[in-house]
Formats: sequence, C-alpha cells, structure tokens
Amino acid sequence: MYLAGLVIAVLSIVIIFSLFVWARTPVYDFPEPAKFHGENWYNPYNGLDSVKWYKANFHAHSDRWGKIANGRNNSPAEVFNAYREMGYEFMTLSNYQSITEEALSGYPFVPAQEYGINILKTHLLFIGSYDPVYIDQPFVQGANMKQDRINRNRKYNEIIALAHPKWEGGFTEKDMTKIGGYDLIEVLNSFKNSIDYWDIALSSGHPAFLLASDDTHDVFKNRDLSRKVTMVPHSAKYARFIYSTLRNGASYGIDVSRDVINESRAVKAERVASYPVPKAISVKDDSLSIVLSSPAAEIRFIGDGGKLLHKVQDSDNAGYSITDDETYVRIEAGLEDGGLLLFNPVLRSEDGSKPDMPYVEKSAWKTNLKIGIIIACLAAAYLYARSKMRRKKSSVHKIRR
Repeated sequence: MYLAGLVIAVLSIVIIFSLFVWARTPVYDFPEPAKFHGENWYNPYNGLDSVKWYKANFHAHSDRWGKIANGRNNSPAEVFNAYREMGYEFMTLSNYQSITEEALSGYPFVPAQEYGINILKTHLLFIGSYDPVYIDQPFVQGANMKQDRINRNRKYNEIIALAHPKWEGGFTEKDMTKIGGYDLIEVLNSFKNSIDYWDIALSSGHPAFLLASDDTHDVFKNRDLSRKVTMVPHSAKYARFIYSTLRNGASYGIDVSRDVINESRAVKAERVASYPVPKAISVKDDSLSIVLSSPAAEIRFIGDGGKLLHKVQDSDNAGYSITDDETYVRIEAGLEDGGLLLFNPVLRSEDGSKPDMPYVEKSAWKTNLKIGIIIACLAAAYLYARSKMRRKKSSVHKIRR
C-alpha cells in the first residue's frame, strides 16, 4: 500500500507540474508558410572553392548526473579521446541540461547541451550554450510549447538545432511548416535521419541548414562512432568562426556506409577519408553546378518538397538549370559503398543574402484568452467543490438533528 501511495503521489506531482508548465506557455501566432522568393540566389558555399574540409561532431554524451543519464559508460575524457583518435577537428559534449566547463584533449571549447526531458524526445541541441536549462514539459508538447522553448532560450545560445526531429514523434510534419526561430536541423542522426522533414521546412520558407551527428552515448561501441559526420571548411585555428559557419550553411553532412558501422575506429576514419569532397558548388545564371574531388555513383539535385529534379551517374561533376518555379535546390551524392554526401541548399533571395528565418511572435489576445479560460475553469471548479462541501455539511447537520 505504501508503494502504491508513493507512486500515486509522484504521478500527481508530475501531472500538476505539467499542467503548470502548460498553463504558463503563451499562445503564438504562426505565420502561413511562405516560399523563398527573389531573382537572386543565396549560395552557402560561395567562395569555398578547393578548401580543405575537417570532421566535426557536436552531439555526444558522457557520464553525468550520478551516471543516471544515458552516457554513463564513458567519461568526458574518453569521449574526446575517441574522436581525437579518429582525426576530428571539432568535438563537443552535449549532455542533458548540462554544459561541459572546459575542453579536453586539445579541442576548441564549444559549450553545448541537449535540452529535453520528455517522453516523445522533443529535444533541442544548443551549441555555443551559456546557461543550462532544467524546466521542461515531460509529456506531449504542442507547437506552442515547442516554439516557446526556442524563444525562451534564443538569447542564451549561439546555435539552436532541432535534434533528431523525426525520432519517436518529437516533432511532426506540421511542426516543420510552423515552428521558426531556430538555426539548424539535425538531418542526419544515428537514431533517425530526418531528410524528408528538412525538405518540408525548406519548402515552407525556413532557411534551416543541416547538422550531421553521431549522438554518441557509448564510445566503447564502435557503432556509436563516426556514423554521421559534419564537415566544416576551416581548422580549429579558426574556431571563432564555427558558429557563423554552421548558421550560414558552409558545411555538409556525411552518412557513412552501413557496411562499416561496426568496424574499428581506424577503418571508419580511412573510409571517411576516401570519400569525395566538394571542390566547388556554384550558381551562375540560374545554373547550379558541383565539382567533386572524385566520382560519385550518383549526383542528385533535389527541389521543393523533396522532388528529384535531375541526376547524373558515375561522375565527379554535374549541373542543373533551375526553373522559375523552384525556390531551393540542394545536392546529394550517393557513393559506391552506400554512403551519402548531403549538401546545404541554395535558396532564392531578393538580394543574394541568406533569407531570414521566420520569428514567431506571441499572440497577446490568444494568450490572454487562454489565461481567462484557465481562470474561469479554476473558479468554476472551486465553486463546484465549495457547493458540494456545503451540501455535504447540510446533510450531516440534518442527520444529526
């Protein structure tokens, strides 16, 4: 009986807390989805011809919170050392509601955290994070709650990414058309890729660029390492540019072949090193072209809604003439061993600059209406309970007489 009472008490506290968090969440005015537009193009790879590319991972976990979190099998030093062994230039820990205070193993310090304590994995990844966040809605979150988490934490973080949005129903397709104010989408994640969600966001006028992450939880399992790789165009010497690099889309992602998931660290490092790298991605007179360092099995051009526009097989270069009705075009390269290179899109733009990410504002009248309804419901519940108590007291009084 004691255990059952304790369980009921804990559940009651969690439910009351969840209702409180829901009640204090504002209602937002989500704008209607709007396509990218303009006569010019924003090309995130402009000026990056023939640069050297470096491996990076911004999503990994270690022991924390008394080893109760998933990541308990490896210390921070063991995580950093594993990635150093595989030749990564950038590596950071993103423990839940916790920021690693110092860099280890010679990496530039990139403070990060994963934010989310909820059953449907509605998580955000904060990169360049300055303040741990502890409060969250543990149950199902609607679009208003998801937007509020972004808006409330915007000023404390350089980069906000939607973490593994397709995994476990954390985000929905409708969310991807509505939610704004973030920077990146974790398109490649070892638990679940979200390429189709990325196309939904882009088709709705959200200029979100990609992140590819291992989401490492145990570096002693080779399958947890170097499966999804973010490639950046500068070394640790220029680490101060890493946030602008990610925001502006001057990076690309690698989905390593499934054939080597369980291979050793050395084999994986060698496989990634053997993949083609982009030598140039350019837009001229509405013609998008790519040049790779070596041939890919297939180069594909993808447009609005994830539509396949054009493909070229067994080549190290390809081009596509963009039509007037296409608002973005991205390139992906399928490799002979089953690996995939995923590049950020070129976006229609009025002046050639990156289009703005929609910022979703609170709706004052909808929020006030919600508060009014909550107050009215609480008042009605109070009056009903008081009426019941009075009737009960009256009945007892009559019986005693």
